[in-house]
Amino acid sequence: MNIITIEEIENMLERLHPKLDVSTLIQIEDKDLSKILKHYWFLQQCERDIQAHFSFTYKEILYSQYYWFVQFKHHYFLKIGYDGGLDEQLGLLIEKICNEVGEAVDWQFLEDIDNHL
Repeated sequence: MNIITIEEIENMLERLHPKLDVSTLIQIEDKDLSKILKHYWFLQQCERDIQAHFSFTYKEILYSQYYWFVQFKHHYFLKIGYDGGLDEQLGLLIEKICNEVGEAVDWQFLEDIDNHL
């Protein structure tokens, strides 16, 4: 399974110029955290556009959402501190992956993402 890299995301952002709905996005003054969160938000909100214009599968997009959210959560906890709402959001994302992928969820891959950090 491939994770969509930061370079690939930035290329897609440049090409698609999406109008992201940031109304529910938490406001963070840290530029690095904001950038990571924006990558996750883009992958979440533009799933169909990404599939239509690029060669990424839906499964790759879902696992990449997980990867970028785990990255955000990890860095947020280190810089700002624990926030239980982020754990809840991660749980909802895992639920989404389970609903979309079914029994084919690669639990080892998700665990590897968590353990990498």
